[in-house]
Amino acid sequence: VFSLPQTLTAVFLGSFGFGASQSSTLIANASLVQERVPNETRGRLMSIVQLSRGTAMLLTLPIAIIAEFIPLSTLVPVIAFSTLAIIVIIGLTHPRLWTAESKRV
Repeated sequence: VFSLPQTLTAVFLGSFGFGASQSSTLIANASLVQERVPNETRGRLMSIVQLSRGTAMLLTLPIAIIAEFIPLSTLVPVIAFSTLAIIVIIGLTHPRLWTAESKRV
């Protein structure tokens, strides 16, 4: 969204959509963790979730440096397809993820 039309309206709509989806993802994530994860490990899992969000924010610095030399219209699709490829590789190499079930508390 951000790399295609560079108008204020497109940026506003993209930011709004991203914020709304991020908020709903965070709420769903917290609800699932509270419902499905045993009390003994819930704190550890929530700390890992927070750590992963912080790490993702730290990774924006190298991406911003790369974006100084490569246009965003090229960089964003490359990052998106790389992320998709990594997710597919993880899904294919760890078949247990497809059948994993958690214990209800």
